[in-house]
Amino acid sequence: MILVTGTKRSGTSMWMQILRAAGFESIGDAFPKNWGDTLREANPQGFWESSLREGIYFRSNPNPETGHFLRPETCRGHVVKVFPFGVVRTDMAYIDAIVGTMRDWRSYDRSLTALRALEASTSTNPLPPWAEWWVENYELVRDLVVRRHRSILQSYDSVLREPEQSIQLVLQMLGRGDEAASVRAVSQQANGSPPSAAEAPSDFVPVFDELFDLVDRRLPLTAPFIEKMNLTHLAVVESLGIKATSPGVS
Repeated sequence: MILVTGTKRSGTSMWMQILRAAGFESIGDAFPKNWGDTLREANPQGFWESSLREGIYFRSNPNPETGHFLRPETCRGHVVKVFPFGVVRTDMAYIDAIVGTMRDWRSYDRSLTALRALEASTSTNPLPPWAEWWVENYELVRDLVVRRHRSILQSYDSVLREPEQSIQLVLQMLGRGDEAASVRAVSQQANGSPPSAAEAPSDFVPVFDELFDLVDRRLPLTAPFIEKMNLTHLAVVESLGIKATSPGVS
């Protein structure tokens, strides 16, 4: 399967729409459940999510409602949206390739805050948006590095800025796809995010910005920067009073 991943509000729905336009079969619905009534404003073109968005593992496969078991060979080449912690949970047998997308943490803060208002979330103690952005992206980068998936990680902004180049890189990795139709799908998207006055602890901001800058410019994450990420992650989770979910990237 081709896993489209990233945090909420990072462009995962856009990539689902792009790859569907390219000719890939997808798993999921444009507006699951009642989302067409409650969340259409957040993504008018559809979310294309499924019960697999938290990962393809024992809790989601077999399907807890229908009992249907998804075998790796029956869904080869299908596109499915899976959020970062779901990628970490997913068995390697189900991962053919990963298309990752990242939004900068400031615009993510604004967008997630708006989404939470639409969802009327009942969560009593959600992480601050900046922390959610970091923890999920750190876990995604860690999994890409440790398990060495065939993958591409790009920024939401770079796809809007350079759709032809961004899509060409992905379709070359996947070995097929209608590039012209894919590029047309990008034209339906918003023109980026308005500036945000979001704040995060000042000690973390330089690393947050550097991570996004490297992804946005499609530059490699060097060993020294990865070590910087590890140290930052330990400091972030300590500041939040939560336990690190995994050892560092290596």
